[in-house]
Amino acid sequence: MKSFCYIKKGEIMATSSILHNFDFKDEESCERLVSALKQAEKNVIDKEYKNNVLKMIQSQIDINKESKILKTKDISDGYHTFGELYHHRAILFSIVCNLFKEKAWKSKLHADNTMFEGGMFIVGVTTEEGDYSYHYHLEYWDLFKVKEVENAPIWDGHQPSDITRLLSLSN
Repeated sequence: MKSFCYIKKGEIMATSSILHNFDFKDEESCERLVSALKQAEKNVIDKEYKNNVLKMIQSQIDINKESKILKTKDISDGYHTFGELYHHRAILFSIVCNLFKEKAWKSKLHADNTMFEGGMFIVGVTTEEGDYSYHYHLEYWDLFKVKEVENAPIWDGHQPSDITRLLSLSN
């Protein structure tokens, strides 16, 4: 025997033959289904909305960078600018590298003899789990009191999510 749950305003109709995890014998079951479906719909809408907003923001940043109206370093989340966070990261990573000098290195060239435009260098630390590195503007060079190498090691594919490699330094 099929049981039905009709959602108010005729928005959704579900049958137990389709949604067999719900028992629609009482109003409470129907309300649970409505709640679950509304949440699922909200999650889809929220994800689409978030993706659209992120694309719009990135597009505006790109346009402003090209026209030189706005510098990325001046963009803020209301608490910190990108420039401040970049500076904080440089200070904090210099402390890590300077504490583990024997495992840290810096170079003005990648392994393939290239480097990003705009006066950059790469600095990194080799951990038990692999390298972790950042690029910085040359103004930060002297913060890193580590050995200078002609070329950085070959990139091992590390990503921002590999930041936890640094935790192995304290073992």
